[in-house]
Amino acid sequence: MAFSWDGRFVLREVDEADPDVYRIFLHTDDPSNITDAINIIDRAPVKASRKLFKAIPVNPPVPWHVRLAGSNDVLMGVFQLKKI
Repeated sequence: MAFSWDGRFVLREVDEADPDVYRIFLHTDDPSNITDAINIIDRAPVKASRKLFKAIPVNPPVPWHVRLAGSNDVLMGVFQLKKI
């Protein structure tokens, strides 16, 4: 079976400015795997097209600050991607 972003829970920036893609720093099929204990990320994100998916916020957890390698802290949150 091929991989699909549809239904995946992802960690991404809350106020991401890229109009074309979501930059995803962590993804899972179980939202409890993404917690605010994740506060430093040192790897590059993967991308999912905004033309194909919408990102629906999942609360809890509420968004928290995460430090990206070589960058300042950014506000991140858990979202579920759904096919448009």
